Amino acid sequence: MSNSNTPPKEAATLLPLAFGFAVSQTLYIAADLGLADYLAHESLTADELAVRTGSHPDAVARLLRALVALES
Repeated sequence: MSNSNTPPKEAATLLPLAFGFAVSQTLYIAADLGLADYLAHESLTADELAVRTGSHPDAVARLLRALVALES
């Protein structure tokens, strides 16, 4: 094992697999709520999306942050 801060090759291979489920569930929830349909017509805040989808505002804000993080 090296003393550097880089993870071993095996860990780098497993990380995307471990988080794959979280990514797919994030996309599923966004699609199930129809967020893209609402945002296609106008810009909305997390609170506004929550009202339109009948969801909890903090949960929608966390979902939106997770979706933005997928882009990086």
